[in-house]
Amino acid sequence: MTISQGVLNNPQHNQTAVVSPVFELCYSQISALQGQVGQTLVRVRPGYASLGFMGATRGEAVYTEGTAVKLLSVWVQPQAFNRFSQMITGRDELDFSCFQSKRYRQYEFQTEPREQWLTGQLLRLAASSGALRPNRLLAAAYVQELLAINLERLLLPGLQGRPACLGCSQLELDCLWTLPELLRQQLQQPPTLVQLARQLQMNDCKLKKLFKAYYGTTIYSYIRQQRMEAAFNLLQSGHCNVSQAAAAVGYSNMSHFAAAFKASYGVNPRQVMTAAEP
Repeated sequence: MTISQGVLNNPQHNQTAVVSPVFELCYSQISALQGQVGQTLVRVRPGYASLGFMGATRGEAVYTEGTAVKLLSVWVQPQAFNRFSQMITGRDELDFSCFQSKRYRQYEFQTEPREQWLTGQLLRLAASSGALRPNRLLAAAYVQELLAINLERLLLPGLQGRPACLGCSQLELDCLWTLPELLRQQLQQPPTLVQLARQLQMNDCKLKKLFKAYYGTTIYSYIRQQRMEAAFNLLQSGHCNVSQAAAAVGYSNMSHFAAAFKASYGVNPRQVMTAAEP
């Protein structure tokens, strides 16, 4: 897995060489990025998972000054791809060779909120430093879930939607999909569980149960994670101080904010701000 993030101060022309066949899963969280693999034009855009199959080839990409990059890439060797395929489908014939061609082959799938949460967790782990080292076992679990989601889409295209979540209806499932974006829009003043349930016209107890089953975390924990991520990005940008970042995500008590931030990243918010200073 590789993560590339930052804002380019100068134009860049990147060239890479792939020496053996490989499968790649990519997510771009900020900008639509374009490049070329062999003779094939490739685009990776926010809101979509990009799945690529390639043999020994060369690739290149040109980026303009000021381009914001937040790109997560997972590389899988053919033998591992074949093993994952067999685990998902129970069949041996759907292997890497079914998708490989002389040219680069790309598939795109629109992302679901669960993927956005998983990629966010991986980015947070990658940003960990100091006393809190990145948890490689946890990162591997997140990567494997992303692979499982996308290989299921690729290998079992007839499967409609995600697995039923504790018997929830399609309407309730739609609410679960839209809920993360609704919460991100209210980080300064997060709604209570009852207020959130009222906005979605759902029973609050059922909403709490379904959210935990689908996303693997509580609504409260998800809101806190999103607030800390937003604050981290603000501090890392170098455009605001600690009190401004805290206020932007709805904290008026600096001690509470600092404690929550350190619990998430293992460092104090001031350390992130200082590291971002030129």
